[in-house]
Amino acid sequence: MIDFDTLTRMPLPLELGDAFRSWCNPAGEDTPQTRFSLKLFEMAISGYASEAGGFIESQERSSVVSATRTITLELAARFCTDALTESYFSWNPNKFSSCSEHNRVRTQGQLAVYRSLTNQADEAERLVNQAFSKG
Repeated sequence: MIDFDTLTRMPLPLELGDAFRSWCNPAGEDTPQTRFSLKLFEMAISGYASEAGGFIESQERSSVVSATRTITLELAARFCTDALTESYFSWNPNKFSSCSEHNRVRTQGQLAVYRSLTNQADEAERLVNQAFSKG
């Protein structure tokens, strides 16, 4: 089995967005009650900027928040599709009665993260700018 998400290259903002949507979700993917943590995002973007500030281009930097939103919404759609078709993501039979139920919860969680980030997008953009102005 080959995981093409891992082997292929995406534009840098989408790669970062995939990391941030995961790292900045303190509750994880198995609950609908979650959010996007600006505190975790600030630490992650600051750490990244301190090491990569010299090579990330301004257009890439200005796309980080929107790319994080995009990849989060894309993953919600993938989980939703699997809730219907049960053909991609596996499931935890110890917590959920079916693959469909597990992926429905994952969908709801990613949508909660998406809404949370959308509501905090201006502050997230400010944190990106702040992090790269230091780096």
